[in-house]
Amino acid sequence: MNNIKSNPCILLSACLLGLFGIAASAPSAAATPPPSAAEKARATLERLDADYSFSDTQKKQVLAIFEKQQTDIAAAQADASLSPAARKEKISRANASAYGKLAALFTPAQKEIQRQKIAAKARDDDADRSEPASWLIPGNGFEPVAAPSIGFHETSYIALPDGRILTARGDHIAVSTDGMKTFPGKNNIPFIKNPPAADAPRLVISAATGAWLVVWRTAHTPAGLAQFWDKTTHNYVPHLTGGQLMTARSTDAGKTWSAPLRISDPRYTNGHPPRKILQTRSGVFLLPAQYRTPSPGRHTVAILRSTDDGLTWSAPAPAFDIPNSNGNHDGVVEPTLIQLKDGAVWFLTRTNLGALWESRSHDDGLTWSPLRPTRIPASNSPATLARLSDGRLVLAWSPWKDTEGNAPQTRGGTDTTDCSLAVASWHRRELHLATSADEGRTWSKPLVVARHSRKSGVGTGWISYVTLFEHGEHLYLFASMGGLHARIPLGKLP
Repeated sequence: MNNIKSNPCILLSACLLGLFGIAASAPSAAATPPPSAAEKARATLERLDADYSFSDTQKKQVLAIFEKQQTDIAAAQADASLSPAARKEKISRANASAYGKLAALFTPAQKEIQRQKIAAKARDDDADRSEPASWLIPGNGFEPVAAPSIGFHETSYIALPDGRILTARGDHIAVSTDGMKTFPGKNNIPFIKNPPAADAPRLVISAATGAWLVVWRTAHTPAGLAQFWDKTTHNYVPHLTGGQLMTARSTDAGKTWSAPLRISDPRYTNGHPPRKILQTRSGVFLLPAQYRTPSPGRHTVAILRSTDDGLTWSAPAPAFDIPNSNGNHDGVVEPTLIQLKDGAVWFLTRTNLGALWESRSHDDGLTWSPLRPTRIPASNSPATLARLSDGRLVLAWSPWKDTEGNAPQTRGGTDTTDCSLAVASWHRRELHLATSADEGRTWSKPLVVARHSRKSGVGTGWISYVTLFEHGEHLYLFASMGGLHARIPLGKLP
């Protein structure tokens, strides 16, 4: 039969593909020659042996099974006479055959390990299908919020005196007149002519002049994150281009806009677009540019400055760099900024080193204190920092591990430096929130905002990349990773 859904062996292989963590059919996108069938089979054996502890005889059999699987897959991919559907079925049958033969090799003890893994995967699948609202901790004060059709993203939301709420999306400013219930397309205010759409645009309005300023990142080539990194050189691929920070400015509330202006250093591509654009009380704009820096490949950050209300920007050399960093997610990553009551600017950043790190500037971002760890344990995830109308600071972040005692999800190490040189916690299952009444010197007891029902698995069960927005009598919290949208009455904050 040609219908894959009707074949139980193929359905079993699909389950085992996810269970064993093997992507058998995807061709390599790297610039280096793709691994051979024998090399792929060896990699598969190493992954499986970590769970199943094969005997020497089994190892030889497993190698033979998966080398044939990879040879069959390569033949199907190279056969130009096959239709896409026929090619997909041949690959699926090669997978089903391999996993059927593998299961036949298992001892009773290995079959029990397999049974436990299948049960755990089923539980995790159920958890992934759960609604984000169900992750909120009962009784903590948070309630779910329905998202508008455009969704809630990790970006800025600005409330105007006339009641409108603005947020930047794609090539336009979206406008709500009903408290974020809807953002009708008819209200859109374009800020780019002849797009491609901007990547992760963020809007800020000058407190000094009322000018609107949008900052975004251009597309980069290659487009896929996995294609940026060369594991053999532990560096960014030399043909990585694009990813520049751009800005446009309007002095008439969005009716007209300046031509897009590149403000980042063209020698580098930018990692995550700026998560915060800060205007200090003296009117200086500060913007963290996260540069993919080569040799060794890692992220560094420069603070771009504008002293003329966003008309022009400085492009200094990277100000923040963590020694011994090497990896596509290593170094100084996704920082945020806030100005303290004494005028100092606080820089707070994600790292792979078990805590948020910090620096301070006392001259509107011209010079900075040495980067150092805070006393806030954190996973390799971005924190969000905001000031409430009552003057307190509020911080949302991912702790180093959850409060239920589960070991944190980890990535990194010398064999996987596409993540980081250090083995780091990537725990994002729980989201915590705390407030400070003394400018970050001390914090309230952390409030567990939400806990994903999935307990394991890097890349799944995550609640992260948070926007905090005070509006009316509530603090709104939008987690773009996980799709959690909630709010809490200001009087119920810790």
